[in-house]
Amino acid sequence: MPNIRAFIPILFFVFALTLVRIPGFFLPHNHGDQLIYTALAMQLDKTAGAKYSLRGADMKIRSDGHLFGLMPSAHGENGTLLAHLPAYYDSPLFHKPPLFSWLLVYSHRIFAGHDPAYPLIHVVPGMPLRVPVLIAAAPRQFYAQIVPFVFSITLIALTWMLGRMTRSSEAGLWAAAMIGFSALDILTAQRIWADDPAAVFTTAALILYVVSCRRTSLLWPAAAGLACAAAFWTKPLGALVWAALLGFEAARSQKKFSRWAVLFFAGCLPVFPWLWKIFQIYGSIWYIPAADPQNQPVDTLWYHLTTERSAAVYVLNPLVQTPLLVLAVGAFFVFFKRRLARQGMEERDLLPWCVLVYTATLMLLPLGRELRYLLPMYPLLAVMAAAGMTELKELLTRRYPRFAWPGLLAALGIISCGWSAMIGLRAVITNASLIRFPL
Repeated sequence: MPNIRAFIPILFFVFALTLVRIPGFFLPHNHGDQLIYTALAMQLDKTAGAKYSLRGADMKIRSDGHLFGLMPSAHGENGTLLAHLPAYYDSPLFHKPPLFSWLLVYSHRIFAGHDPAYPLIHVVPGMPLRVPVLIAAAPRQFYAQIVPFVFSITLIALTWMLGRMTRSSEAGLWAAAMIGFSALDILTAQRIWADDPAAVFTTAALILYVVSCRRTSLLWPAAAGLACAAAFWTKPLGALVWAALLGFEAARSQKKFSRWAVLFFAGCLPVFPWLWKIFQIYGSIWYIPAADPQNQPVDTLWYHLTTERSAAVYVLNPLVQTPLLVLAVGAFFVFFKRRLARQGMEERDLLPWCVLVYTATLMLLPLGRELRYLLPMYPLLAVMAAAGMTELKELLTRRYPRFAWPGLLAALGIISCGWSAMIGLRAVITNASLIRFPL
């Protein structure tokens, strides 16, 4: 008979992970990308997939100001939504792939099929939040908030799996805790953003690739490539993980061209139709209108914050917000030491390699400095940090056996997770889009 007491810490862990992700179900989602993704989902749903554009979308606000519904405009291509957005959103095809919006469509059909609109909680500036009204309105937007919530929980589980496969069971558990209570994922899990689904697909791709390194079947690299394609269809930055895997496979000690070719075509062919369509309309396969200063209302706070931030935000903010991640430095030290010794790439090099390629490329791209773009690398950083934590515990226990190092490090880990969770919850409750700490 299983020991029930052994499951109590696990149940408490799952309860705590869920609890810090609950507020988003009751809070407003009426601004930025959340509004855009939901409007696109409405357009796809109402036109059976024929229209993926913000043209002809209306916002109908309820009289109390706490709820609005997104619906097709009765005036054709004219709609009230575009009046609140920069001019480049007025286009025949939205420039980001539609997978996340399709996820919202199917969630709406499951949880809100009776509702003709796509409602979200809305707060008018200057109008105080009335908690009873928010609680009453929350079920209307459940269909939208449940999507990032489920993907966030899935990301935690995949992080545990990645850590268990590449390091140890203990490292997998600590890595899952770092992700579960990280300020960044607590925020992205409670915003109607594509970041958590994209991170799930990239983490799944890494897991499948690790399996492919241990098996001879070409089905595994094919599955890894398809997962990268799914990440791209969710958020184009997912292509950076695919590129990192291709580079790693080419540099491996036991590289095979057949594996590289399968990984390449499995990741490339599924995204080609979208790239071709974007090229036909915009003349480029990598169209980023927000990167052009002429397309932005330069008087907005968001524009100044994201364009004037240093690229160091991708290095400093994760370490300050989730202090345990500093323990990942050991993995990078070993990685560079092996490169200086001109040793071939091995499985242990996969995670630091992907983090370096992804982060360096992200710093060079003409994008606003938003930390959520780094979310696909958080599982990798967490696994490396968790492995560093277990190795440090073993080293200290061997050298100083009289001290209770496991308990001390566990206490530090809990304090770090609590610190990070408080930062994330504060951003969620204040309805922030950025965690401006420290940069």
